[in-house]
Amino acid sequence: MIKKVLMCLTLYVLIIMPSNIYALGNNDIITNSNGVEMTVEEYNNLRKLFSEAYIDTMTRDEFEEKMSMGIDFDNVHYDKKYIKTDYNHLTGETTSTEISELEYMMAGTNPNSILPQATYIETAYKWIFLGYAPVGNNTVYMTFIGHWKIMPATRSFDVIAARFVNMYVINGTQEGKQIYTINNGNYNYVSYSFNGTNISNQSNGFGISMNLLNDPDLTFLELEIDASVHAEDFPATIFASYQHAVSTTTLSESQNYTLTSIGLGSVIHFLNNSTMAKYDGMQGTYITFTS
Repeated sequence: MIKKVLMCLTLYVLIIMPSNIYALGNNDIITNSNGVEMTVEEYNNLRKLFSEAYIDTMTRDEFEEKMSMGIDFDNVHYDKKYIKTDYNHLTGETTSTEISELEYMMAGTNPNSILPQATYIETAYKWIFLGYAPVGNNTVYMTFIGHWKIMPATRSFDVIAARFVNMYVINGTQEGKQIYTINNGNYNYVSYSFNGTNISNQSNGFGISMNLLNDPDLTFLELEIDASVHAEDFPATIFASYQHAVSTTTLSESQNYTLTSIGLGSVIHFLNNSTMAKYDGMQGTYITFTS
């Protein structure tokens, strides 16, 4: 986990982003799990677009790339939603509801709140975060995160994707991570590259299929994608969606989709109805870029 190199000092880290985490001197040094050192100011800037878990798993190359690309951290735009999803395993019916931050934070604190409504109903709590910041010349750097509060019962190929209107992704910048912990240990991760087998690059966006870690001791789970995107006209809009597989699916099935406004979360449209029924249909989010 991220450590502060300061004698006998304990730091309390908020998980809600964006926010400033450390109220120390901007030149104090933080070291992540990969041994990457950064100042408090650099860490706080990164937290406006990235989660604590993502920053803790950054390699030296990733950190230097983010800090050298000219991200305007003083001009971050974002949308964050807290979502409760009920899935009926008998009928296949899914209900996805946006809830308050307080309701999300309270979920699971009372043992009765995590009991199933019935043995065939699965309730999940997640937050999704979509943010972007300018990097110059009508180009923005975007990130989209799906974060689980209570670990999912089904572990198969989830799909996390972004669709662009009047924008296009700068090829080679699109990537993703699945970040997890086992028994509340250190963050571990799986990386997904722009040309890997799990990515679907399309003319109006991209998506990544991530096979969720299937470990009974999973205690933290977060999926993330990011990319540099160039606006061709205004207004330009980023739509993002995270779809969780509520029954077992294959990589091939999970990649059989187009990116369209009629898709799940206004992004992901599976071309096979039986595949569509395997996903929870959670709502998505969007941000419009005006200049």
